[in-house]
This record gives sequence, C-alpha cells and structure tokens, in this order.
Amino acid sequence: METTKTPAPDPAAARLASEVADVDAAIALVRSGVATEITLTGLRFAQRLADSLRAAAASEGVHLEASFWPEDDLGDLRISQLGGADASEDTGSGGRR
Repeated sequence: METTKTPAPDPAAARLASEVADVDAAIALVRSGVATEITLTGLRFAQRLADSLRAAAASEGVHLEASFWPEDDLGDLRISQLGGADASEDTGSGGRR
C-alpha cells in the first residue's frame, strides 16, 4: 500500500483566508449600521484586499481605505460608511490605536 504525503498548509494562504474573513465581517457590521467605521490593523494583505473588494463594498455603501506601514511590512484597512463621515478625514492617529 502506497502512502500519500499531505502537503503542509501554506501559512500565507491561511493568513489571507483569515484576513478576508475579518474584512468581510467588518464590511457586514458597517453595512448594517452596527458600526460607522472599523479599522483593522496589522494586516499583511491590506492593500490587496482593499483593491479587490473595493467595488463590491462600494455597491453596498461601504468605503475601504488601506494604509501601509513599511517599517513593519503590514497595513491597516479602514472600513467606513459611504456618505457618512468624510472617508478621507484624518483622525490624527494614523490608523494606529
């Protein structure tokens, strides 16, 4: 009987899947009005997620804005209501809390 090796899970794929789930949940909260704005911090795929999900989120009344922090190679993703508070408003925190 021949044994088949199961490949080790790809940590980057697992991280991406986790970040997608977090962003989807945040979009749902903002879309429903439970929150007017959510910032997810320390995301490895913040810019890619914003770029790929922006159009779908906008069709649901939600704005996505990514910030990149080159010193730690991570980014933040701000999820806010369209037409609510100014989506480009600077809170002075730089997205970090």
